[in-house]
This record gives sequence, C-alpha cells and structure tokens, in this order.
Amino acid sequence: GFNVADKAFVSFDNNLIVVGHNSLCDVITPSTNFISKIDANGTVLFNSVYSVEFQGFPYNDRPRTALQYSDSSYFTFTDSLLIKHSKTGQFISKTNLGLSEISSSLLLSNGAILLSAKHTGSNSLVTLTANGLISSTTAFPALLTKMVYYGIVALDCH
Repeated sequence: GFNVADKAFVSFDNNLIVVGHNSLCDVITPSTNFISKIDANGTVLFNSVYSVEFQGFPYNDRPRTALQYSDSSYFTFTDSLLIKHSKTGQFISKTNLGLSEISSSLLLSNGAILLSAKHTGSNSLVTLTANGLISSTTAFPALLTKMVYYGIVALDCH
C-alpha cells in the first residue's frame, strides 16, 4: 500500500500537519492512519502511524478532519472516532463519539471543539469538551466540510 493524504493544515509553529491513511486493501485487513509534521523545507519532523481498530473491531476508516489543540497536541477524527495525539504525534487515546459522518472540526476560543457530524442520524453541530465528551448538540441543515476560525482553514485534499 501507499500513504494517502486526507487533510492538511498549518500548525501553530507554521509547519504543515498532514493526516491520512494507508491505502492497503482494507477489505482484508484493518487500515492504518498517520499524522505527519513537515517543515517549510520538506523535512519530516515526525510521522506517527496508528491503528483505527476500536475495542478489537476493525475500523477501516480514514481521517475526516483534524486540529491542533491549545496545548499543541493534535486531535484527528474519523467517521466516528476521536484520536488524541501528543505534541510529537504519538498516539494517546481513541474514543468512539457515537457520531457518524464527522466532516469538519474547529477549536473554539474557550477550548471546546466544534464538530460538524451526524448525531442520531441528523446533521448537527456538536460541541465536545477536551476529554471528548459531548456538551451540546444543535441541529444544522447541512454537514460542513470546512470551518474557518481566525483565518485558519483546514484544507480538503480530495
């Protein structure tokens, strides 16, 4: 297989963060995802690969969106999972949010995370705490693919 970039954004220190998946035949085996940090010269500062299995069940699911948290750690989101990474991209934890079709994320000034996703089958804006707990859900007419905050845009790579 080969790595496929799904999303990219600029980190707080002006480096490029790329999240993606390995295109290995995921029908047969669970896929892996990655998070990489690349400087302006193209030097890879870190590249961390992690499994998208959850509680022993394969989640053949690529990153849908990602963000850098205020403490410089990283969060990636698949269709329904929240994956926390350290400042150097190392895997910390996975949480099944009980959502589906997570399409975009945004770090709010109060430290909460805003997601565009389906909650109980309906398009919603979902607010999470930093611990991955849902604090509020608001019905919304569509799933958003890009959310802008203070001029920072998460880019779609497909």
